[in-house]
Amino acid sequence: MKKKLLAILLTSSLIFSISACGQKKEGAAKETSSAPETETTASQAPETSPAKQEKRDFNPSTNTEVNFMGYTFSIPSNWTVGDSTLDTVTFYPETGDAAAMLQFRCQSSPVSNFEELSEYEDDFINGFSGGFDSFKAEKTETIEIAGEKALFIPFTAESSGSGWNGMVSVYVSHMAQNMFSIMYVCSDNTQYSYLEDCKEIMASAVIKVTETTAAESEMTPVETTAEISLEQRNALKKANDYLSFSAFSYTGLIHQLEFEGFSTENATYAADNCGADWSQQAAKKAKDYLSFSAFSYTGLINQLEFEGFSTEEAASAVDCCGADWNEQAAKKAQDYLDYSSFSRQGLIDQLVFEGFTAEQAEYGVTAVGY
Repeated sequence: MKKKLLAILLTSSLIFSISACGQKKEGAAKETSSAPETETTASQAPETSPAKQEKRDFNPSTNTEVNFMGYTFSIPSNWTVGDSTLDTVTFYPETGDAAAMLQFRCQSSPVSNFEELSEYEDDFINGFSGGFDSFKAEKTETIEIAGEKALFIPFTAESSGSGWNGMVSVYVSHMAQNMFSIMYVCSDNTQYSYLEDCKEIMASAVIKVTETTAAESEMTPVETTAEISLEQRNALKKANDYLSFSAFSYTGLIHQLEFEGFSTENATYAADNCGADWSQQAAKKAKDYLSFSAFSYTGLINQLEFEGFSTEEAASAVDCCGADWNEQAAKKAQDYLDYSSFSRQGLIDQLVFEGFTAEQAEYGVTAVGY
């Protein structure tokens, strides 16, 4: 059963990754084993691609700190964030090398620790290779990510006629018993390699310490009685595990618990009894978003509402987040220019479409050199 779950998790992760990377490539205007070595082929093993020049963007003094599911990673400031979900976040290097990406993903883990994960290494690789037409895993190494032992597997592969290279690293977090996968995928057609940057990013990981307010520290714990079922107790424990390292809305927490396999009734019980202040959760989530992407005032409210927060909770959080909306407009303008070309007026119009005022949009466009 664990073998099957690992295969499903890793294959779905890879398909998601290659799909995202392929879509980015098509849309870019600038794009011109348990044994030490394991080889898995759906047809024929891909030829080794020629060595590329390493593009070193990682700089501790200018990097951006990004929070993801209880961990903080240091990301090069000129990398852009792609489409993200509650459990997945994707980054693209600058320069228009669009068919290269780094993706973080968090999933419920079918194994409980690194030792168990290592036992299923072959199944992990087989599941991962299932997303390619051909695949060759290089020597697997053991590394550490934020104090957790992790598998590190470099690879070369082919998919839909294109050559790829990269790495996947996976570990089981002691927080909330989740499996984290970090995947770097790069087309053979790109000019640069970003592998060394990705290694530095993984090495930068630290466990995020959640600030506890006085109000939260004084929350009255839920009394456990004989009337509480084992499933309710487990759902409540899982809810508190999640809230210890990430921010959720009421409905978002229920959906996450349902994703973990709890019934709607038990997930709702846990959300009702976890003691969370949903306004404070909205404030934390707003700051999390601002740590890795730029938003307008209305855009951030809309994003929080999408996460399940009420309009009142979202508006209160954005009012108190301390963002400089002029600077957010400048960051968003630069993000757009990093992967496409705009006229001055076109860029202003795009920022207004994102929810910035005309004055904020003009400030942002001027700040980036227009």
